[in-house]
Amino acid sequence: MKELIISAGGVNARLKDYLLREFNGIPKSVLPLPGRDESLIERIISRAILFFDKIQVHASPQNAACLSDLLQKIPNVEVVVDIYRTGPVGPQIRALIERKSRIYGCASDFYCDFDWGEFERFHDSHDKPVSILVAPSISVSDGATFEFSGDKILAWNRSAQTKRNDIINMGCQIIDYACDFEEVVEQLQCQFFSTLIEKGFLMGYKLSTVGFNINTPKVYEAFCRHFR
Repeated sequence: MKELIISAGGVNARLKDYLLREFNGIPKSVLPLPGRDESLIERIISRAILFFDKIQVHASPQNAACLSDLLQKIPNVEVVVDIYRTGPVGPQIRALIERKSRIYGCASDFYCDFDWGEFERFHDSHDKPVSILVAPSISVSDGATFEFSGDKILAWNRSAQTKRNDIINMGCQIIDYACDFEEVVEQLQCQFFSTLIEKGFLMGYKLSTVGFNINTPKVYEAFCRHFR
């Protein structure tokens, strides 16, 4: 049985005032898609449900009720409260260590067109334990960009302002268990990229279509213009 873990435990720090002012304080994963009766997280789930048997959404205590109400009618989707709050990949890493088997994970606040089956075929084509989804995007402030050798990620940098079409993280991961992970569990939850790059474990599945990591009002507004 294939299960997707969606991390929705963030505190909306850079979007908080905007969400309060424009959307009555909803979680950012519930931001609407322009012209559609669908939110970001519903779009993520509607694409993922074609590939996964079960989807588990890890929500903050503040967001759990809202997400439960929104998603309760979708079969095989469960909302759980993440009491640990150890970063955006915390639920995935904890599940990896507990199950010692492949984990599929993603954030709840991104938009890009991709196929999970093709992503997994890429992951199975190399011998590294971790693949992430990356894509070109708009110029954003405080964005993470990557240095590649082929598909292997050699380094990452936090830029004050990324350039248009820089390759950025879309927040999706396929992670296979490795014994090395037992020694660096805390680092993986809080310093995911740095820990994996140091070990030479990280590969990037590059999309040619533009993607959006929606964590500021500017990115959401650019996404709305693009989506229309």
